Amino acid sequence: MAAEAISPQRNWLVLDACAAPGNKTTHLASILSSMGSTIRPCVLALDRDEKRFQILKDRVKNAGAEDLVQCTRTDFLSIDPASKPFCDVKAIVLDPSCSGSGLVNRVSVSKSSDEEHVKRLDKLAHVQKLLLKHALSFPNVVIVSYSTCSIYREENEMVVASVLGDDVFVSGAWGLSRALPQWKNRGLENTFDESQMCIRTDPVLDNTNGFFLARFERAQPTPGQVLSVGAESKSPLAKQPEPSIGKPMPNLTKAGSGRKRRAKAWRRGIRP
Repeated sequence: MAAEAISPQRNWLVLDACAAPGNKTTHLASILSSMGSTIRPCVLALDRDEKRFQILKDRVKNAGAEDLVQCTRTDFLSIDPASKPFCDVKAIVLDPSCSGSGLVNRVSVSKSSDEEHVKRLDKLAHVQKLLLKHALSFPNVVIVSYSTCSIYREENEMVVASVLGDDVFVSGAWGLSRALPQWKNRGLENTFDESQMCIRTDPVLDNTNGFFLARFERAQPTPGQVLSVGAESKSPLAKQPEPSIGKPMPNLTKAGSGRKRRAKAWRRGIRP
């Protein structure tokens, strides 16, 4: 969904900031290749963990995408946005480490106390904000997708709201555009004004893992930034074609009252 959400244009250079295990990376490469991209590589894939990086490289190789993807083992926060080739990046997919609370096989597993749980979410959210602010600092990037497989608002809507409200890093240059407009389940209400621009997948209603995504779009150029993003568009804010995400899978099991209660809990971003 993250690759579809950014709606890349032909010959864009796209950065997958936390790429392992490589599903988003190969999806991006497939989309750009199918559009007739002529630049090589068209996807830059980063990951700092040695074992996960090897999985990433293997997945790219098995997908036959080695000429499309450049894999680099490094920490995204160590990248200088003004350096080559990163200064040429047009879009960033950011799916950082999170609690993984949206993964179905982890939903009912909780071995930590409430206090430990809160501390862990605080630490994760702190790093997530740093990563997102860094992504928004790349000079020629016009689209950034931020996603997690978490159900908690602390890692999702609250991270997005915090970064959007940071005048030092954002200064009105970035805003949210409506991610995957045809997707019905949106961000949690009563978290921040633009929460409905975001999307969520619900393990109960959508028969899938819990997932959150926000699509950031540059609203104003940074000093010295070149706005042109290719012959296909005169502006980074040009309307993008709707991605080809299918409708949510139907719920094949009759929902009883217990399931309905769990669905409400998921929508509130709390453990049922």
